[in-house]
Parts: sequence; C-alpha cells; structure tokens
Amino acid sequence: MTRIPTEPGLYADIPDEVYHSDRDSLSSSGARTILFDSPSEFRYGPRVDKAEYDFGHAAHLYVLGKGSRIAVIDEPSWQTKRAKEHRAEARAGGLVPLLAKEDEQAHAMARVALEHDLVGAYFAEGEAEMSGWWVDEEFGVRLRIRVDWLTRLPDGRMVAVDYKTSRSSGAGALAKAMGDYGYFMQKPFYLAVLRALGFDIADFVFISQCKKPPYRLTVARIDPRDVELGHRLNRRAIELFAQCMAEDRWPDDSHLIHTLSIPANARYRAEELLS
Repeated sequence: MTRIPTEPGLYADIPDEVYHSDRDSLSSSGARTILFDSPSEFRYGPRVDKAEYDFGHAAHLYVLGKGSRIAVIDEPSWQTKRAKEHRAEARAGGLVPLLAKEDEQAHAMARVALEHDLVGAYFAEGEAEMSGWWVDEEFGVRLRIRVDWLTRLPDGRMVAVDYKTSRSSGAGALAKAMGDYGYFMQKPFYLAVLRALGFDIADFVFISQCKKPPYRLTVARIDPRDVELGHRLNRRAIELFAQCMAEDRWPDDSHLIHTLSIPANARYRAEELLS
C-alpha cells in the first residue's frame, strides 16, 4: 500500500486517492479554497465527485497515459436504475464511472491533442502525474503539488504542463476561467515547489481543450503581472494555513454581519431605469 511521502521530493506513481488524502499539507486548490471560501470549508468540506470531474479524469488518462482507473458503463444515460447501480459500484471500487459514449468522446479528444503539432510536441516525451512535497521555509508547513506533465528541453531545463478540459474554447474562455477559478495562482505555487526541490523550470504552460467537437485546443502562458499577484495570494494562503494548523482552528466568517453592494451591472440597470 502506497503511503503519503514524509520527505520532501518529487515522486512518481502516487495514487490519486493517496495524494488527496494528505490533510496535513496545502495544495494549490487548497490555497484557493482557504482564500476564496474559508478555512472551515477547506478542512471540513467533503471532496465532491461530479460528472464533469469524471470526464476530466478520463481525458487526462488518455492524453497523459496515466491517471485514474476508468469503469466504462454501457448505458445510454445515468437515468436508468442499472446505470446508477453500476456507477455506485464503480465509485465503491475506487473507479471513475463513465458512460460508453463519454469514453469515446474522451478518446477522440486525446487523439486530437496528441496529433496536434504544438500540443503533441509537449506530450511526445516526459513524465505524467508527478507529485511533489516541500516544507515552506517561512511558515514551516508542508506544501504539495501534482504536475500533469513534465518534459525536458534539449538544454536540460524542464517545462511543466497543466492540461484542462473546458466547455468553451479559445483564449478568452481560458482567461475567464483563470480568474473565475484562480488558476493564475497555480503556476507560481507549482513553480515555487519545483524550484525549491532543485528543478530548473524554464516554462509553465496551460493546455485547455474544449469538450465539444472539433475539440479545439488552446495553449497559453499567464501574464507575468498575474503570476506575481498569484504568488502574493499564495503566500497569504500559506500563512493562513500555518496559523490554522498551529491553533487547530478552522474558522469561517459566519459570525460577521456583512455590508453588501450589488454588482456593477445591476446598479447600472437600476440607474438606467431611473434616468
């Protein structure tokens, strides 16, 4: 049985369930939850299984060649009793349930990605699903990352790749997702751990692929200004995590009375009606 590593380092073949079971370290997604939601939701909120996550796991597996184990369910939809039973059995066995038609879609996306001139070159050689742990020098807490793909340039430096699936396509949609989900914090978080572990990282790119045919691909880097902003937010999240760990207290803001302002577009519409 694989255990959570206790020493800093970059590790291969750490099962997904082992990586996510580490409650005493902070990941990039955990940093976003602590800041954007609350420490309470980070600590006590359950890990939710969603159909869109299941599909993303399958696409990752077929593009990267490593990932979650898939159980293909040969049913037309999840609405039938038989399909629901198979889905429950799959989850109970640690498998990701996927309808046969969704599995075919994920395979089709992978073919498009791997045959693409630019994207295929990134995935031609490298290592998938590498998990890293490091102890933050300032606050003394453990940080962890899970890099989708690491590939090496001819000069020996490395490129980290993060692959995402999306309902929408294009750079604009990816930029919106960067803001909505805090992905701009991911690059500085990952680079901080990788470089602390001694890896010379030359670049970090995001590859987003639309889930609708023709499965358009978008390759992007983050604006350096946003990387710096993400780094500052990460430091705040790590500080807050360290404080919560030291006190074993994971608060939220339910004890406060909030003064709210309506969104700018709603205010604009209201003022238009009064003009």
